[in-house]
Amino acid sequence: MFPSFRPDVDECVKENGGCDQICTNEVGSFQCSCDSGYMLNADKRRCDGASYFTCMFPSLRADVDECAIENGGCDQICTNEVGIFQCSCGSGYVLNADKRRCDDVDECSIENGGCDQICTNEVGSFQCSCGSGYVLNTDQRRCNDVDECSIENGGCDQICTNEVGSFHCSCGSGYVLHADQRRCDDVDECTEDSSICGHYLAVCTNSIGNYECTCSQGYVMMPGGCRDVDECAVGESNCGQHAFCQNTEGSYLCTCNVGFTVDGKSCVGK
Repeated sequence: MFPSFRPDVDECVKENGGCDQICTNEVGSFQCSCDSGYMLNADKRRCDGASYFTCMFPSLRADVDECAIENGGCDQICTNEVGIFQCSCGSGYVLNADKRRCDDVDECSIENGGCDQICTNEVGSFQCSCGSGYVLNTDQRRCNDVDECSIENGGCDQICTNEVGSFHCSCGSGYVLHADQRRCDDVDECTEDSSICGHYLAVCTNSIGNYECTCSQGYVMMPGGCRDVDECAVGESNCGQHAFCQNTEGSYLCTCNVGFTVDGKSCVGK
């Protein structure tokens, strides 16, 4: 009744349609295809150029090296395996969820990257560094104190004291630290303390880093200040044997004995 209707022949039933791997029946035809990791040969039957060995041993199928074509779509490392391939990443990266891309690992977010002080993340890596007053150890992790005083005395005029991560300058007696925290300026002790010598008759003379107290004529420097010199007692008067010596504050007086008169600076008989 219907001479034009003919039942479809399933070519895949007989010897897999001649296909190396997958045979898909269609109405009036069929298609060969390959498993993942293989490529259909130009003959539309074999997978990835099946050779004499494939014919002899149908179980042997030539693998496609996906890594040879645009690195298999991998961001970094492509490793070919039989029938499959794997993407992986180098140090400092982690494989993305898409199994292709490589994302940077922020090493600094995990225990500061093992750095003693400053951790700076970089693409695929990281760097440790140190703050002022420290230098990076050869292990590239720890920070060692810098002894600034060992290099040109830290720039200090006089005394340099090293501290952990820093240093400071100071000055000896008679000096004061300049506003630049490096130089030492002389202290004028005489101006700063008018009573430093302890007596109104004492004279204060400033010198670089020091000062000196001296007394006016007729006085001698003693602990606590200037004391009057008793010229009569110590034999420093010029009264002579015919005069009486009387001590005064800072000086002395000569009074001639009875029968003697003053002749210039000495007493002579009348």
